[in-house]
Order: sequence, then structure tokens, then C-alpha cells
Amino acid sequence: MLEPGTATPVHTHSGPEAFYVVAGEQCLETPERSHSLGPGQSLVLPAGVIHRGRPSGSSARRVLALNLYDSARPVSHDLGNPPPLVPCKAAI
Repeated sequence: MLEPGTATPVHTHSGPEAFYVVAGEQCLETPERSHSLGPGQSLVLPAGVIHRGRPSGSSARRVLALNLYDSARPVSHDLGNPPPLVPCKAAI
């Protein structure tokens, strides 16, 4: 769960990550584009995609996330000096 005004660190995963939004609104920011998801929507990010997740609505974001990875590698890696990310557009 993420509360409004918070975000995950900018990070990558060694395998794909699947998201399913249970409640709230999810913004996933990557260097190439952003993804806005609402309840009942899902997305799969391929391995190695740099991203950050944040709630984009006025309520807490709750997602079910699944990371598939090679157990010989770490599941995720936070980036200390990430590239610029494309933010989600604000709701009108």
C-alpha cells in the first residue's frame, strides 16, 4: 500500500513484474513513458525496465505485484542516480 504523496524508489527488477490494481490509482513512471492504472487494471513490465510507482489519486494505492526472477540474481535494484522519468498526467 502507498499513501498519496509517497512513491517507491526508482528501481529495476531482474525479471518481469506484473501489477494488478486492487484499489486506488497507480502511476508507473519509466524513462520512456508513464502508465496510469485504475482498479481492475493490470500491466506487466519486462525485466530491467527502470520505474517508480506512486499513487495518482487522493486515496491509498493498493496493488498486487508479482516479480518473477532468477534466484541467482537479486529481485530488485534501487538506482541512486536515475534518469528522468515521464510523469503521469494529472486528472482533469
